[in-house]
Amino acid sequence: MRAMILCSSACKSRSQYREVYCEVAHLMVPGAQFQDLIRAGAELGQYAAAIGRVNEWVAERMAIHLAANTTVIQKHSNGRTLRIVERRLPTGHIVGSRIDISESVREQDEILRLNASLEERVAQLRSQQEELRQGTDQLRDSEAILSATISTALDGVVQIDATGIITRWKPAPTIDNTSKL
Repeated sequence: MRAMILCSSACKSRSQYREVYCEVAHLMVPGAQFQDLIRAGAELGQYAAAIGRVNEWVAERMAIHLAANTTVIQKHSNGRTLRIVERRLPTGHIVGSRIDISESVREQDEILRLNASLEERVAQLRSQQEELRQGTDQLRDSEAILSATISTALDGVVQIDATGIITRWKPAPTIDNTSKL
């Protein structure tokens, strides 16, 4: 397997690459093997997905690397997130680019958090709206019952205050007392 690291004009030097992989920068010397570098980083906890499963992660990452026609999102334990694009050249070399997408990932996470919060608030408002609708229906039912009770009262209407004292008595209209209404 042959591989190389190329720095673009945006990458002022290999120091930026070493900064991203600072845990293993001291191992980046001519002749170092890619697998040794990623294993060392995994053992040092650099890659979030490798924690507690170093051997499996190294095997998975090597398979992806050797396929060399891949794009991978790699989360680092320090909060950095990289988009890694690797391609095999006709010469057999593998060329990879690392793009720091940490800020975009943080923004996307914040949007997801805000969206979840908004959905929760909408659900609360819908629940409150339903409670209000039910309360309105109950008031209409109570009003209908009260109206029916008053309109069919044969003996009259009694008004009682909160202490239980009769404050008003109005007998039902009769032929004899209709003029009292």
